[in-house]
Amino acid sequence: MPRAPSLTWFTVAAGIGTAHATASVYWALGGDALAHTIGAWAVAWRTGSPVAAGLSLAAIGLVKLAAAWVPWSAARSGGPRGGLRLVCWAGAAVLLAYGLANTAAANFALTGVLGPVNDLAATRGHAWLWDPLFLAWGLTLGVGLWRTRQAPPRSGPSHGHGRREPHEADGAKVVRERAAHPDPSTRTVRCINRRSGCLLEVASGGIDLAQEVADGVLQLRVRHAATAVPSAREAVPWARP
Repeated sequence: MPRAPSLTWFTVAAGIGTAHATASVYWALGGDALAHTIGAWAVAWRTGSPVAAGLSLAAIGLVKLAAAWVPWSAARSGGPRGGLRLVCWAGAAVLLAYGLANTAAANFALTGVLGPVNDLAATRGHAWLWDPLFLAWGLTLGVGLWRTRQAPPRSGPSHGHGRREPHEADGAKVVRERAAHPDPSTRTVRCINRRSGCLLEVASGGIDLAQEVADGVLQLRVRHAATAVPSAREAVPWARP
């Protein structure tokens, strides 16, 4: 599950999309409130072809609902992935560009520089309500997608059979402690990967294990090895997150 702030962005985007979808479904069912803020052409179309307009508006409302809640549902398990993520990025870009362009154009038209506005109610509706909502929808969806992006794997020192050591990027935490063992010199190094919950323990009898940090990569180095530890890491394979 993604971090709470990331899911919040998807939730806000879903809420904005739902507001847009609700208006479309409401008009499809015959509602009149705020219909004039879309444009006189929309009111005339629904009056002249109520069935066609109603079906079209209902379909638009359902598409908006899907666009609002499918990304949110995917975000609950870490964010959209694969082809769905590409579709979400494309949708966010279209919403952002469409909302920004039309909001700017409508507000510019309201200044009167281009002359009198023919449909003042519709122009205000696009300048202050519908297109800013498209803009906010695309922006919040884009931020949510950005915050749930996957960082590219970072190369770290590997040890046999292609396995890699845990790094700081994986949220690895290394704790050195003395284990209850007859030999007081025996130490256990415990590596916990916070993503996968995988636990790796390396016991050293008479071997000094030192923790070093170099170039942001956590490494374990064996110093003064009196005896060899036979493939201790292979006893509990390290799982990739």
